Amino acid sequence: MANSLQIEKVLSNRFEFSLNGGTAVSAIYPTLLTNGTKCDFKTSTGANIIKKQNIDVTEITIVDTFGGTGTFTGFNVITLWSKLTELDFWGETSGGGSGGVTTFTGLTDTPSYFGNNGKTLQINTSENKLEAVPFYNYKDLIELDDVSISSLTENKILGVTNVNGTNKVTLVDKPSSGTTYFSAV
Repeated sequence: MANSLQIEKVLSNRFEFSLNGGTAVSAIYPTLLTNGTKCDFKTSTGANIIKKQNIDVTEITIVDTFGGTGTFTGFNVITLWSKLTELDFWGETSGGGSGGVTTFTGLTDTPSYFGNNGKTLQINTSENKLEAVPFYNYKDLIELDDVSISSLTENKILGVTNVNGTNKVTLVDKPSSGTTYFSAV
């Protein structure tokens, strides 16, 4: 007689197993052993979650009630493992497991406080960490720190002048003739 196993994700870290429509048994971060097309579901300590084991992979239905992504059937071993991984069956993305993360905030180098006014995240030069750096969102040239003008003036061009020891963009007199200047704004 074939066995029909339904695995339902009911919370982010809790799954319920129901064999042949019977009473559901709950488990947090269970384990799976596959042997060919047969599946055994165990607790983290190795105890059987359901009494009957050796469930054929084609007799398994997965329901994602928590995430609302639907009901899935027709598995082979590879697609079963993939779907269970996607649903965080082993809890690897929720609490420091070795399987990686699926959210930006799950990264260890992500700041825990995003209220750092005027900052944005940038990958550092060694490409191994995110760092908060000033965020510049200027719409006018005169808003830039290295510009020392407040408005444009007729017959003047942009030039660079040393202002208090710092080179800044300023307005300079337009040359009378003989020299070609290129300015770009």
